[in-house]
Amino acid sequence: MRKILLVVLILCVILNAQFAKLGINGMKFLDIGLDARAIGLGEAYASLAEGTSAVFWNPAGLSLGKGIGTFFAYNNWWAGIMHGGIAASYNLGLYGNVAIFYSGLHSGWFEKTTVENEETGIDVYYYAYQVGATYSRFLTDRFSFGVSLKVLREMYPSNELGAIQIWGGGLDIGGLYVTNFRDLKIGLALLNFGPDTRPSGSYYDWEDGAIVVTDNDSTKDFKEYPLPMQFKGGISMNLYEAEGIKVIGAFDIASPGDNSTRYCIGLEGVLQNIIALRVGYEFGRNDQILGFNTGIGINAGPLKFDYAFSDGGYLPFVHRVSLKMGF
Repeated sequence: MRKILLVVLILCVILNAQFAKLGINGMKFLDIGLDARAIGLGEAYASLAEGTSAVFWNPAGLSLGKGIGTFFAYNNWWAGIMHGGIAASYNLGLYGNVAIFYSGLHSGWFEKTTVENEETGIDVYYYAYQVGATYSRFLTDRFSFGVSLKVLREMYPSNELGAIQIWGGGLDIGGLYVTNFRDLKIGLALLNFGPDTRPSGSYYDWEDGAIVVTDNDSTKDFKEYPLPMQFKGGISMNLYEAEGIKVIGAFDIASPGDNSTRYCIGLEGVLQNIIALRVGYEFGRNDQILGFNTGIGINAGPLKFDYAFSDGGYLPFVHRVSLKMGF
């Protein structure tokens, strides 16, 4: 068991170290978290992700799902931007768990502007999504492993030379170790690992209101950029238990490929296994937004509803909701 956990840890660290801090990444919609419970805990969720929604955090957590599970999430993002996701999972018994998932971001319509004309009267939009499948299984009675394969796509407004879109592919891998001491769990995940992507088509390079011509060519090809790969490692456990009351603590270290290392901490208090109150904070964010988070959860048997509030800093507050159903 320890050897398996060590292998997964070494693999995640090597891959993250090899490609980390390469500069600006694309497909940034993949960085926006889905599942209001996770957000309310400050995204300290690598070890707490379980069931259907785990496909967005740590695919190994899918192995904790039972029967059929469904998940729906929506984020009220800034400037009317719409972001959400859905997933469905099925328990195969001794053969593990499988799931399919989708998440997407739509900018809403806005007026296109160009160098020549700031008011074109043409409405355009940006749209990006991922769709994929996950498999997870317990390799021992304590350790589970999960992997997700996904197709990625971005669609930008067309320029003077035609449509601009990006196709890509990604891989998520994760491990989860569960103990019998206070439900202590250790989770590891490497998200959005994959080859660089490149926008289709070409563009004009403008300088001082004129098109730049290089080697008798006025057009330029778009450059490649990497996916927003991220390594996350976390630990969680029950800090306090009494009749009808439970307090869970979680801590994560997140190392994104284009940002500083973040430290996430979260607390969840559960009353009568019905109502959950949450608070979390992300330390180390250099954008000074979405650091403080809080939320609430309601458990009504097979139906679980979660809400999270995030402090936008110098931007407006962000509200997120999610719904989980099990059969």
